[in-house]
Amino acid sequence: MLQVLKEDAHVSFDPTNPPLLQASTPGGALNAGALTLRVHVQELPDLPDGAAMAGDINQAGLAVTLTPSTGPALKLNCNPSAAGAGYAIKTFTCTNGDAIPVGAYEVSAAVTGDFYVGAGADVFTVDDPISGFATGGGWFSWPGAGEKTNFAFIARPDKGGARLKGSLLVIRHHPDGTISRLKSTALDELKLQNADGCRIATFSGKGSYRTWNAVSGAYESSGGHAFTVYAEDCGNPGSGGDSFWIGAIGDLVMPAPASGNKAPLGGGNIVVPHRGKQ
Repeated sequence: MLQVLKEDAHVSFDPTNPPLLQASTPGGALNAGALTLRVHVQELPDLPDGAAMAGDINQAGLAVTLTPSTGPALKLNCNPSAAGAGYAIKTFTCTNGDAIPVGAYEVSAAVTGDFYVGAGADVFTVDDPISGFATGGGWFSWPGAGEKTNFAFIARPDKGGARLKGSLLVIRHHPDGTISRLKSTALDELKLQNADGCRIATFSGKGSYRTWNAVSGAYESSGGHAFTVYAEDCGNPGSGGDSFWIGAIGDLVMPAPASGNKAPLGGGNIVVPHRGKQ
């Protein structure tokens, strides 16, 4: 029996994509067409180098979805540009056809069609500036390793103040193309404070952890893992003043204490509501 395998393709998200956008109207959602993400798809060269000619990356399609912690996923509309010959890059420009509610989302991109296979993951947050949430979205370089790590979170007390609502998503990208991901299933214990001109949110919870197992050659998932997040709001978007720290499990554990081992953002923004002087 002859078996024909699809070519591997690398999926990457453009560094200029917005990690966080505010709702189009206070108390509302992000309007349809307000989000634009660019995603790049490129055929991976055969090994050893030169073992085969490049295919036609124009035959690759792409499906991009936004998945919240609860509720249905939202599919983006993606339009491709024409790629050249060889190991060229095909770029897809993806926009939202429907409004996007406030929340933290995992962005999943999967190559489609009969010729190529590949996938990538990112995060995106819709923030509401009048909500009083502690919220954030962006990326930082994992301390000591330099691996790009995306995060998105929203944390807010319910109307009675007894419970914490929201979600957290953290994705660490490893050099071999695999990821380690934490996705919250419950949040609790939000604490807000002001210190040294910054606003700080600390919250904890439990979540599911997914990472690559090199022995089995597959991703493995497990749930019920405790985590703590320290998010520091020290400036406006792009100012480089905000920082993030997480203590979770596996490849998502940063050294303690949080205040001395936080990672400065490489892009994005953290917004923490003001509280009285501590």
